[in-house]
Amino acid sequence: MKSIFTRLTAFFFLFALTVPGFSQNDDPGQTEKPEGDSKPLINIDELKERASGLSAGIILGEPSGISIKATGNGSMAWDAALAWSFLSHNTGLYLHSDFIYHLNGFQMNNGAFFRPYVGGGGAVHFSSDFKIAVRIPIGIAFFFSNMPIEVFVEAAPGLLLFPETSNYVAAGIGIRYRL
Repeated sequence: MKSIFTRLTAFFFLFALTVPGFSQNDDPGQTEKPEGDSKPLINIDELKERASGLSAGIILGEPSGISIKATGNGSMAWDAALAWSFLSHNTGLYLHSDFIYHLNGFQMNNGAFFRPYVGGGGAVHFSSDFKIAVRIPIGIAFFFSNMPIEVFVEAAPGLLLFPETSNYVAAGIGIRYRL
């Protein structure tokens, strides 16, 4: 019983470290066209509105499972996954929680846009051995102009901290629906 309590405490501690305080004033700036035309390539306010709020979906890769994301009215977001690892030496329940910063993106002619991101967070893995890791998610999100859907690709290199120190990598492709 003490072991389960210790594991859950560690997970919620890592989770609490990654939950952001959303701000109305974290505008990443605007990328503008060459001199003479002041219209931005990306309307940052529209981008923020389309990408803000709570979204839920799936992530497929290592691990695969349910993904949620909460985005404030700006560049900051929090995401988490409840997933299952399928590696033969690592099969088990996997949880991660990340704080993400969306960088300036670029817009396609049809109004959809890509937005790269980077962040930091933690992961807990319940397999034959309990594992704790820190991770640095790096990815790109694709937002559709006429649908509340986000498609993303992400790799998260990191460092396994417990029970031993070693390299750690998680990666996947996913889709989320904005609620």
